[in-house]
Amino acid sequence: MKRKWEYAQAVFEADRYHDVMLKYSTWAGHRRFAYDLIVHDEPEMIVELGSFYGCSSFAFMQAVKDHGLETQMYAIDLWEAGDRYTLHDYEQDIYGFFQKVMTEQFAGIRAQMLKMSFDQANTQFENGCIDILHIDGSHAYEDVKHDFELWLPKMKQNGMILFHDISKQMLYGKPIGSSVFWNELKQQFCHTVQMEHSWGLGILFLSEEKYENFMKNVDLEYYRNLYLYDAEDCKDMVRKNYFALEDAKKWIDGLTRDKQKAEEDSARLMHETGELKVAYERTITEKDAYIQDLKQDLKKWEQENVKIRQDYEQTIQDKEAYILQLGQTIEECKQENIKIRRDYEQTIQGKETYIKELEQKIRP
Repeated sequence: MKRKWEYAQAVFEADRYHDVMLKYSTWAGHRRFAYDLIVHDEPEMIVELGSFYGCSSFAFMQAVKDHGLETQMYAIDLWEAGDRYTLHDYEQDIYGFFQKVMTEQFAGIRAQMLKMSFDQANTQFENGCIDILHIDGSHAYEDVKHDFELWLPKMKQNGMILFHDISKQMLYGKPIGSSVFWNELKQQFCHTVQMEHSWGLGILFLSEEKYENFMKNVDLEYYRNLYLYDAEDCKDMVRKNYFALEDAKKWIDGLTRDKQKAEEDSARLMHETGELKVAYERTITEKDAYIQDLKQDLKKWEQENVKIRQDYEQTIQDKEAYILQLGQTIEECKQENIKIRRDYEQTIQGKETYIKELEQKIRP
């Protein structure tokens, strides 16, 4: 650790990649302080819980790079929305952006990205190994408290813990959970410092000696005045306008894609409609021809039906005549049969009379 605190005129090289999200970030008001802190403290290990676009991360890394420090830096984040405050911030490839800046700008220092939850990362660190811990993940009270209690054993005895978003500013009409927890911590720990600007940065010193050295050598108003000079309201407005423009751009891009898709669908439908029209006309022609064939078959069938009906009626007439003739024949047979029966009876009677006459003649 250096004895004298220096106020550097740092140049943050990562800004060339995205000056709006870095230079005008809600954390940007603390970058110069963070840079000077790292240069002065020369920590062996920095762990950051929540890195987002990298405003704080790249400030730490810039100090390490510029002064050739052997500091081991860990940026831990899921790089995805974790609460309602960051719900719309991760619609871009923030992880890819962070990785690109790390690879191209800070490849020469000992810095790593750990894409995992804070709880998962915690198991990879030994107790008492961290010099500076920066807690800037979820801003919900329970989450900030959990992160602090989980990672406190990993701190060195003379370590420092930084808390962002500890100001009194309201968010969605309520105090920020991280601010509420910070106020509780101040009642438990004696050696704390806070800066109200840029959504507030709280510093918890675990060492009284380091705290006293800090308070003796550091002019916090210097950093506050730097931030005010950069116009806080303008920064917030630029950031809000940037997101508004990004939303508009995404909306326009979405409409453009929808228009292109609609045009493609329209062309496809026109083509399909043309094919359907040709198929429809071909079907109509085929059906007309089939109907003509059916009409001819129907006419032929009707003609055949007339002939069949005529043949049927002629057959009926012939049968009726035949039946009438049979009736006459039967009647003639009946008369003939009556005549034969009469003749038979007369013959029988004649024979019986003749037999009686013979019997009388024979009897004595």
